[in-house]
Amino acid sequence: MEEVTEEATYRIEKCDGKVQWDEFVLEAGGHPMQLWGWGDTRSSLGWRVDRIFIVENDVQIGAAQLLIRKLTRPFNFSIYIPRGPVVTSNEEAVYEQIISYVKDTYHGVALIVEPNNDNDPGGTGWRESDIHALPPRTIRLSLDKADGILLAETTKETRESLRVAGSAALTVKKIGNPDDIRICYELYKDNLSTSAKPYKEKYFQELSDKLGEFSVLFGAFEDDMLVSFIWLAISESTAVELYRGSSARGDELKAEYGLRWEAIRRTKQWGVPVYDVGGFKYETDPRYGFGSTVTDLGTFVLPMSPFYSVWDKASRNRERYGL
Repeated sequence: MEEVTEEATYRIEKCDGKVQWDEFVLEAGGHPMQLWGWGDTRSSLGWRVDRIFIVENDVQIGAAQLLIRKLTRPFNFSIYIPRGPVVTSNEEAVYEQIISYVKDTYHGVALIVEPNNDNDPGGTGWRESDIHALPPRTIRLSLDKADGILLAETTKETRESLRVAGSAALTVKKIGNPDDIRICYELYKDNLSTSAKPYKEKYFQELSDKLGEFSVLFGAFEDDMLVSFIWLAISESTAVELYRGSSARGDELKAEYGLRWEAIRRTKQWGVPVYDVGGFKYETDPRYGFGSTVTDLGTFVLPMSPFYSVWDKASRNRERYGL
């Protein structure tokens, strides 16, 4: 007798509970930018957040934190998934269900995805974009190695800078009170290029509040003066640098190098398996020298409207993401 295979059934479940959402993202090895608090920080910047579970035969197989940007007619909406979706099995079905849900719910101009790996979404219609909301090239350190091996994998220039920082008698510690965050903001703003658009100061405090335990801020002090900082978002699978900054004195002392090395060591002690330096542009970037393997992460766009080409031409800059 021929065996009959039952066809899988799928459904979308919207999630309105922070604990339930974060538990799934953490257990499934999701990126920190798929955590509830990250979505909340985006909502304060004008995004609408929609969190959905993808369910196959009553088993959750994926999740996606969708960031929705309201656009003028006829474009309606753009939908963006940062470092997601989170997938536990059947990635193809996860994407299919997300696409179906987005089409039916938003009638938007495009779905934009920046996955947490170098895989494209698969299926038809996707286009790889040359415009990125998040850095497309980064160094991801596997922390299942001894400190000596991690140190040996840095460049000669980085090791020399670490020696300079080590001889400077800097104090590295976790920080997070409002006064420290205010100083970090000033360092961050001073380190931006003249063409960059800075976040407002209150965003930094909101980021700390809304990410909560998944936000870790390290500062390097000379005496009582904060000279450099690195801000991490952390999940069970990944620690990623969000922001960083140094004063002129911090640059002189190579404080960022010592600070990053201490952040890597602390992250390893906490059992987080991957440290992401948060992207780099040039091989002279201090972040580049901490690892030998570059990870390329793509940005993929699925047009969903006959007006897509018009929108694409009109928004070929950072503003297409509203960041």
